Amino acid sequence: MTTTTARRRRRATVVAAVLTLLLLATGCRIIAFDLAPEAQRYRMTLDQENGASTVHTAWEFTSARVVEDDTPEGTMCFGNYVPEVGLGGPCEAEPLIFLGYELALDLDNTAPAGRQHTVEVTGYYEDDTKPLEVVELAAWASFDEGATWTPLTVEATGGGTFSVTVDHREAGPRPGSVWLRVHAGDTEGNTVEQTIENAYALRR
Repeated sequence: MTTTTARRRRRATVVAAVLTLLLLATGCRIIAFDLAPEAQRYRMTLDQENGASTVHTAWEFTSARVVEDDTPEGTMCFGNYVPEVGLGGPCEAEPLIFLGYELALDLDNTAPAGRQHTVEVTGYYEDDTKPLEVVELAAWASFDEGATWTPLTVEATGGGTFSVTVDHREAGPRPGSVWLRVHAGDTEGNTVEQTIENAYALRR
């Protein structure tokens, strides 16, 4: 083990110990799941509120129990440093797909109504996962608060980035808010579906 690696491991241990003490001191619960050792398909969901927007995300991925650590140098397996979890041993990070958006909005978070608008969506992963690339993406927009959804034109531009065209003329005569829904996948079958309620508003 090199000196740099040893230092990183010690630093990770200290960080984990401090985090554990903070969690226990504040009464936070550490939740663990006992999963089957064989490869199975899993679905994980998360709902978040961000100001006027609500984001619903659902990840699907295949996972199996690992027999040896498959994490980058300096990355800790959390279960090894938190005895309360009771899940020590080898680990690896799951390749969850995250989505970044460049909505090209004005300072008031609005876009012009009555015309086409281009949105850039990029699929990416956390740094401690194995290198993968998002290769497929589909998108929809709703102008009636999710009652109906319109398929959008999507063009891959490389590096997991996609150009999405939203036709604001579909909103009709009255400007309102635009909801977005994106489904993305990579070469290993991992997927994410994300719905953003009130992603942005339209203006005349």
